[in-house]
Amino acid sequence: MLGLALMLAACGQNVPKADSLEAQSDTAMSVQAYPYAISLLQRAVKYDSNEPRRWVKLGRAQRAAGMPALAAMSFQHALDLDPANVESLQNLAILEVRAGRYDDAKNYVDPLMVLSPDDIAGLLALGAIALYQKQLPQGLVYADKLIKIAPQSLGGYSLKAHILDAMGRPAAAAAVLAQQAVFNPDDKELALQLLQLYQKAGNLQGVRDTALTLARLVPDDPRYQMEAARAKFARGDKEGADAIVNDLIGRYPHLAELMLAAAEYWRTTLPPDAALAKIVDMAIHANGRSQAGLCDLLITTGHAATVLTMLAPLEKANIGTGNAEAAASYANALLVTGKPDRAVAVARNVLAFDSQVDAALVVRAKVYLARKRYADALTDAQLAAAANGNNVEAMLLVPKIYTAWGNPTLAANAWGDASARFPDDPNVLAARMQWLLANNQAQVAEGLASHFARSHPAQSIAWELYRTACTATRNQPCVDEATAELAQLAKKRR
Repeated sequence: MLGLALMLAACGQNVPKADSLEAQSDTAMSVQAYPYAISLLQRAVKYDSNEPRRWVKLGRAQRAAGMPALAAMSFQHALDLDPANVESLQNLAILEVRAGRYDDAKNYVDPLMVLSPDDIAGLLALGAIALYQKQLPQGLVYADKLIKIAPQSLGGYSLKAHILDAMGRPAAAAAVLAQQAVFNPDDKELALQLLQLYQKAGNLQGVRDTALTLARLVPDDPRYQMEAARAKFARGDKEGADAIVNDLIGRYPHLAELMLAAAEYWRTTLPPDAALAKIVDMAIHANGRSQAGLCDLLITTGHAATVLTMLAPLEKANIGTGNAEAAASYANALLVTGKPDRAVAVARNVLAFDSQVDAALVVRAKVYLARKRYADALTDAQLAAAANGNNVEAMLLVPKIYTAWGNPTLAANAWGDASARFPDDPNVLAARMQWLLANNQAQVAEGLASHFARSHPAQSIAWELYRTACTATRNQPCVDEATAELAQLAKKRR
């Protein structure tokens, strides 16, 4: 009896200590001092672990500090102490959804909706689960109910937009979010969602307007600044657009993607000769990946001779970190201009320095393929594809090598691999269709082109490929559909 009495007395003394630490944590949370609040609450639950309120507060702090796993453990502690704790159910449902564990989320959502049928977090979780399970009409019901219950919250609108997008209605999804963007002009995440939807829907005006918003909200991100430049040019402000592009080139000379975007900008806004002069000047003053990317662009647009002149010193140079990729571009220019022996010699020099330079591997693979050294060509192409998962040319070389080697089965598998890696690239589909049509598989080509066109309805190239496949299968209704879609897209762009 004495031991029990002493234990109860100790517990009685610990509760005030826990209350004091909890009160201090409230102050820390109010100023977003999350690590300090977590420390205080961890000490508080050591003094008194039987109060669910403290565990809920610890979970809040951990979630705010970006510790979702620890937050879930704390909310679960609270739920174990109080099975009807609504806040714990809410948080656990949302945390499970964000972690992609939709089945586990249902374990928390179901009792939550019994306790609180109009709970916002519960409806959001139900909508996310419906989206994941592709129960899209039911998901819309949840989204509309959320909008009705909480018209000032973005959650319901965002959920509805995601579901409409999943239904293949990006324009309708964008319209839902655009209404909210008017009232939330400084919400970066909302603007990002809207930009993606406008791009899917082919709404150029929407893309331009949203790009200008993002350029204001994220001034140090060159992607949105570049989009803003295009938007300004489209509105007739060439001087403003050029100023943005010139500033970006000066600030990010080593960012190859930006250099290429600037080059495309000049190609679409200047006469051909003026654009070429700008791109060549950028390439001369660039280095590393930026120079290589610009030279590759010049080669693909028919100016390989310019690249040969520009990079000629690299043929006998020592290859190192600063010039390996440019030397690979030089090797490509040699190959394109009919100098395979010199091209493979330069490629070998590059690969002797770094065996993973994918552009050099592709050049050597092409030379090997032309010389019917199929095993060597295949090895280089596969190494290039593995070294750079974004190298489309390397992936397309693999089925071409199998075809030339006389193995249509492996070629078919390799075409499938290329499509799986680059499902949104029309050039991959075009190359695969060409192979299918040459191998009397027009029906397969039509099926692939149909799926691609319906997945990319705003892209003219998608419908052009579909029309090509339909023409090959002599499917006139299919040809008519593709032609009508192309006419509609042309009308929108006027």
